[in-house]
Amino acid sequence: GITTVVTDLAGSKARFSADLADSKAKLAASEKQVGGLTKKIATRTSRSVVRSVASIPAEAIPYIGPFTIVAVTGLEIKDACATMEDLRELNGLLDTGEDIDTGTVCGLKVPDLDIIMDQLKLKKEPYMKP
Repeated sequence: GITTVVTDLAGSKARFSADLADSKAKLAASEKQVGGLTKKIATRTSRSVVRSVASIPAEAIPYIGPFTIVAVTGLEIKDACATMEDLRELNGLLDTGEDIDTGTVCGLKVPDLDIIMDQLKLKKEPYMKP
């Protein structure tokens, strides 16, 4: 009778306490991972913005500018891809059920400098109205 009910309640309390401790440990680990991811994203974003601003003068220099633009754009794509992958991981940690498609950003490639220069040469012809 009563002993069985008390024993069942004590067992339920012990299981609940163990489950609660396990959930708290998992939550603490997830919070640490989320904090690490957001710090990586913030650091990468800051670095990318500083690099973009610092490259402006070099981009304006004849002959050197196109090389600079290609190099900086390649680094920006690399950073954006890493950010998308971190956001995908963050979504997994938060168990949102949403998947982030990294293929669009991570699949981008900067055209070769030769291709860009050829396109610029084609556009050098002065515009003449008919």
